[in-house]
Amino acid sequence: MTLLAALVEADNMDCVTITTFDKNGKMVGLGHPQKKTSRFIEIVESGMDYDIVAVSGNDTVRLEVSTKKSDSYFARQNPLELEPIVFPKTGIHHEDTDDLFSVVSLNRQIGVEDGEPSVWKSWITTDENPYTVQIMSLRKRLRPEQLRKLDKDNVAEYRYKDGWFVYSYGAYSSYSEAVKEQEKIRRNTPYKDSFSRRGKQYLRFIKK
Repeated sequence: MTLLAALVEADNMDCVTITTFDKNGKMVGLGHPQKKTSRFIEIVESGMDYDIVAVSGNDTVRLEVSTKKSDSYFARQNPLELEPIVFPKTGIHHEDTDDLFSVVSLNRQIGVEDGEPSVWKSWITTDENPYTVQIMSLRKRLRPEQLRKLDKDNVAEYRYKDGWFVYSYGAYSSYSEAVKEQEKIRRNTPYKDSFSRRGKQYLRFIKK
């Protein structure tokens, strides 16, 4: 089996439906992006070709995917990363839109617990380098001495509304560049479930 994975970018994830078909037109998967990660995940039979159809309102995005017999679902830390599924902006304002992005306000919102400032960066991506690699999420704040084999000066902390602390590493100009760094992190550090995403997607989850 092969584990397929893709980043999804849409104004409203609740409106996105993704269907996977084999080349005979048979539906082999139907689902939605994961809300917290904005990722599409699907398990398919290896060694076959698939059509992935993502729909949001009146917009449709299609991907053609070829899998190899060697693609193994059991190597969970190495899913087959697909190109991002990106829907056009509708102009409707949500919590993760550009007009709500403010480093000043984020410094007040993110990485603060019991009045103590965070030792981590409060934000790491920019318009020029919008992608990052999420390395972990924890119930309790990460201490600097707990970080393994990564530069702490390149780590950002986001405090979610549900109480989780989420950590991402680096800022990259493209999704493919972030995925390359993600693979290095998976190979060389304990963070085997790291994945790439657009930094501004954190805005919908952070504590206000």
